[in-house]
Amino acid sequence: MSVLDEVVDFEKWGRGGAQSIMDIDHHIAGFEKHFRILKGLQESSVAAYSGYIREFFAWRAGNGETGDLPSINRRELERYLEWCYYQGNQAAARTTKLVALKNFFRYLVYAGMISTDPTAGVPRIQNQREFMQTFNQDEILRLFAVCDIATPKGLRDAVILIMGAFTGFRVSETYKFNVEQVSDDGKDIDMVIPKTKRGAGRTAYLWKAPGMFVRQLLVLRIQAGARTGDPLLVSCKKNGQPRGNRRLTAAAVNRAIQSLAKKAGLRKAEVHNHMLRATHACDLQRVQGYTPQAIMERLGIKNLATLEHYLVRRERIHRTYRSLDELWSGFKKVWTKKEDMNAGSHGGENATKKEER
Repeated sequence: MSVLDEVVDFEKWGRGGAQSIMDIDHHIAGFEKHFRILKGLQESSVAAYSGYIREFFAWRAGNGETGDLPSINRRELERYLEWCYYQGNQAAARTTKLVALKNFFRYLVYAGMISTDPTAGVPRIQNQREFMQTFNQDEILRLFAVCDIATPKGLRDAVILIMGAFTGFRVSETYKFNVEQVSDDGKDIDMVIPKTKRGAGRTAYLWKAPGMFVRQLLVLRIQAGARTGDPLLVSCKKNGQPRGNRRLTAAAVNRAIQSLAKKAGLRKAEVHNHMLRATHACDLQRVQGYTPQAIMERLGIKNLATLEHYLVRRERIHRTYRSLDELWSGFKKVWTKKEDMNAGSHGGENATKKEER
């Protein structure tokens, strides 16, 4: 049953006032056509907006407001938003509904149905700022520590963490990452995100310590016959061996991180790649030379308001570092415990020592 069915007696509304349900349906149809064709909104967005508009008119009829469109005013809209509040709608949901109504009434002004927009005087709904959940440095190092880098799967999982926590890649950028996107001149490793229709490309530099693990994985993939357009990260069997060129999915990347968090004994309400990305954004604040604009460029963020959701308040930063290498100096010691050294003697340690020389 729709909101309209729950609130409105359609026959009573049709008889009782200057504004019938048929009138509203007609205006909503025009609104949908306007936004679908002239504004280029996606069908899902148009449908959502129409649903919110219908809810408003359902509420209006249910509260005895039977005047026609020009009679709708700011106070009436504010009462509707107050009703939404008591229905349990959070600030974000009320904001979305207000945006839908603003677009609808602007369309009515454009179409000559009304002369003024009643939403013009409705203030913007204030939403408490929420910050992205992050890991602290100890938690990140514990995640790395449970990766068995002597195995292909363990090495792959370590690179997943590197791509999230040390480059800030989105989960889509991680699982779509191809062999050819690793730029290796024998000394430095650059992780390249190509330009797309939706955004500019970017390059994330990796310092020596994490870079050598990306290099090791790249060598393994090439030895396995991977071509330039094949994925860097592939699915693995239960025994930890790769499944050919089977690319990971976004869900698989997040499951890998969740599995590592469970092994590391991390207690978090939720664990996913976006937390690694948010962690990297916060880390960059502590590195000299990383202005907000530089952080946005490294993470591929276009809007400063979006960046602000990632960043801790400046006054909470008590120390800055000369580089990410200095900030993450503890990363070099993750696999130096005796048991990890023994496990690495089958190939992982020797490869690491070779790279360090």
